[in-house]
Amino acid sequence: MHNRIIKNYVETELAKGIHTRFELNRAYKTLEIDHPEQIDGDGINAVFHSRCIEAPHREVDFKYALDVISWFNNNGKNKENGSFSTGEKKGRFPLRLMI
Repeated sequence: MHNRIIKNYVETELAKGIHTRFELNRAYKTLEIDHPEQIDGDGINAVFHSRCIEAPHREVDFKYALDVISWFNNNGKNKENGSFSTGEKKGRFPLRLMI
């Protein structure tokens, strides 16, 4: 019962364009980035491009993963000091989609 309620809530939030931490983790796994705290925005873009070259049939998956990471980077920041508002210690990096 609780699992169904949680699943419905998550689906509702996703429909609004809001991403979850689970999606963020999945995005890093999709791009095969094991230590995201050790890579900056340019590094993530480089990984994105290399994955698209290695597996062009998965480019849509890689693009979605990059969009999720970018969403968290842009929407999860505290506007005053540029740090993440979740309280987690994460690197600060701007993401630009360079296709």
